[in-house]
Amino acid sequence: MTIVKTFFIKVQKRNANKLRLYLKQKGLLDVKKDVLTENDYIFFPIKNQGNDLVREIKNELTIPVDIVYREAKQKRERPRNLEEILRDKIPSQLIMHIPKSFDIIGDICIIELDSVIEKYAKEIAEAILQLHKNVHAVFLRAGDVQGIIRVRPLKFIAGEFKTETIHKENGCIFYLDVTKVYFSPRLGREHWRVAEQIRDNETVVDMFAGVGPYVIPAAKRTKAVLYAIDINPDAHYYLKKNIIANKVGDRVIPILGDVSVVVRERLKHVATRVIMNLPKHAHKYLDTAFLALSSDGGIIHFYSVGREPDIFENALKYIMNCAKSESKRVEILYKGKVKEIAPRKWQVVLDVKVY
Repeated sequence: MTIVKTFFIKVQKRNANKLRLYLKQKGLLDVKKDVLTENDYIFFPIKNQGNDLVREIKNELTIPVDIVYREAKQKRERPRNLEEILRDKIPSQLIMHIPKSFDIIGDICIIELDSVIEKYAKEIAEAILQLHKNVHAVFLRAGDVQGIIRVRPLKFIAGEFKTETIHKENGCIFYLDVTKVYFSPRLGREHWRVAEQIRDNETVVDMFAGVGPYVIPAAKRTKAVLYAIDINPDAHYYLKKNIIANKVGDRVIPILGDVSVVVRERLKHVATRVIMNLPKHAHKYLDTAFLALSSDGGIIHFYSVGREPDIFENALKYIMNCAKSESKRVEILYKGKVKEIAPRKWQVVLDVKVY
């Protein structure tokens, strides 16, 4: 920090809060310098000499104050955004391509870059490390989520090379490896929206459970029985670890396997609620979801992908066609946008009541 000389308003500690509020309201407090404490006095840095200010404070606040001139520590201003850091490091015509948002999972950041700016990935990653002190590693998204085990290819760019992290969400902790499992911090609100609907007497089947972001918060707040299925062995490993870490082993039952086989062999007609968060392919498993539901029916949280102008068209078509083939009556309880995954292309959710 730089040492500079500046003016301070000196006040007794018992009157400090009153004076602080007054200086803030008047726009006179110099927030770029440190407040000082000495014996029974507080020294507030101000933006000008302000001899008239002392008289004004004494008149308006009726508290004794003095003005003093002494050394102060000038705070180092932190950059406010990536553009500020990168302004002199990349060509000005590329500034508009700097990512406005990125995924921070635990202490790992995953960014996606346009091809025109990808050669500056190192500079962008180092700027993220400078801006976000809680981030220790930055990876570049190198492709879409692939295969039935849902793994996203990543390329390490900067920081400490590490792939395992601990992410906190909805009052839970999640151990995971970003190169071995799929996890999106952008779904935190949606995870909670579903978890909050689950009641004590329910039996839930999460067909594509991953590391447990739906079932674990639900288990922490209810006494429901939750079956968490995934075909990815690594996701299953971290799911079991997260069940232990969050102390929900008496309610969450992890199952490794193909959901179609698992439901047919073990979980036919057990569920009051089914979660289907596999947006690109969930429609292929709707018959399995109907099979998992109790003979009295239940609710399906069905995720799909839709394009503007009618982003729900595909999802509704899948549901109605399957209901017809299963001779079931359905009611759409909720339609929601989850996140934009490309221009004019959305991940969407339908909450469907099946009778």
